[in-house]
Amino acid sequence: MKMLTDEQVTARDARRTKFRGLAQQIAGLTDDGRKAMAEQMAGAVTVEGRSLSIGNACLLACQCPNATLVGGFRQWKTHGRSVRKGEHGLMIWAPVKGRSENGATPGPAELDADRPRFIMVTVFDVSQTEDTGHVKNDETDGRTIWNSDGTDGPVLICAPPPSCSTDVDADDATEVNLDA
Repeated sequence: MKMLTDEQVTARDARRTKFRGLAQQIAGLTDDGRKAMAEQMAGAVTVEGRSLSIGNACLLACQCPNATLVGGFRQWKTHGRSVRKGEHGLMIWAPVKGRSENGATPGPAELDADRPRFIMVTVFDVSQTEDTGHVKNDETDGRTIWNSDGTDGPVLICAPPPSCSTDVDADDATEVNLDA
C-alpha cells in the first residue's frame, strides 16, 4: 500500500470531515426536506444511466446543484471522456460488499448480511470532463449513437451545464462507519 505524505493525510482528513458534515446536515433534514432537495437533482444520473438515491442526490445538490451526469474517473475514461486537469470531484456514497476496514476479505463471521456498508467515492460531473475521442468499450446500452461529425463511434450526447467545483480530489475513497 502506498504511503501518504503528511500533507496528503491532512488533505484526506479535511475531505472526510467535510463529507461527514454534509452527511450529517442531510441526515438532520426531515424526510420532506430530503425529498425536496433530491427533486432538485431529479434529472441527474450516472454515466451508466442509473438514477441516484435520495441521499446521493442530496449530497450532489449541496456540492453542485447543476450536476446532470456523474461518473468516476475510470468510468469517464471507459465512456470516451477524461476529467480535465485541476477539476475537483463530488463526494457521494457507494455500496461495498465483502471488504473489511483494512481491505481484506472478511470471514463469514465478520459479515453482517442485514447491514450494507458504504464508502465515500469521488465522482465528476460531465461539465468537468472533455471528449477524448476514444471509447474503451463499444457498449452503448443497445443504442446506436452517432458522433456530431457523422462518424459512427459511440459517444455521450449532452450539453455540459455550468462547471462544478469542490475541493475533493480524484480517487479518494473513505470507508465510513454509519453508526458514528
